[in-house]
Amino acid sequence: MKTTVKLVGMAALVSLLATPQVAFAQEEETSGTGAYVTGTLLDLTHDTSTETSDWKGDVLEWRDWVTIFQYEWSDPRMPSEIRAYNNGNEYILQGRSASERGGHIRGTAVGHGPDGSWEGPLTGLYPETIDDVRNWMVLTGSGGYEGLYAVVTARQWYDADAMEHRHEVEALIAMGEPPPAPEVPAS
Repeated sequence: MKTTVKLVGMAALVSLLATPQVAFAQEEETSGTGAYVTGTLLDLTHDTSTETSDWKGDVLEWRDWVTIFQYEWSDPRMPSEIRAYNNGNEYILQGRSASERGGHIRGTAVGHGPDGSWEGPLTGLYPETIDDVRNWMVLTGSGGYEGLYAVVTARQWYDADAMEHRHEVEALIAMGEPPPAPEVPAS
């Protein structure tokens, strides 16, 4: 479904300029140039056979960690398996015990769909505990997905009330290339 922005009178224009709210109007369905995608995590495993880790002061550096995500997606172009090749640093949080660590992950995510492949950078964050991880991937398509990119966000956390791990994942598949980062103006 295509959603277009329609300004409804002068009040909507003033609202658009003054706040981030925009008046939307639904119109007829079209093919569009982007697709909102949701996923379900089926399995998550780690291949630690190549991993190394070492404490450098209060920082735990770990390298060459492979995370394997198994997904079911609402769009068949997305890969059922994404392998993330990661490096990360964990930091002892100020005023906390040594077991309470936050961390940052950087890596490359790779997945293969039925008609092509996806690959791109991954960054992740667990601000207070490994039980609450947020990932962001920008994947570029190849093969049958040439000319597409997908922005994927995922969050895994432990729900203490339900006593189980939860996972949310969503993506936007779009035509073209991700927007370039702007140049920082000279000061």
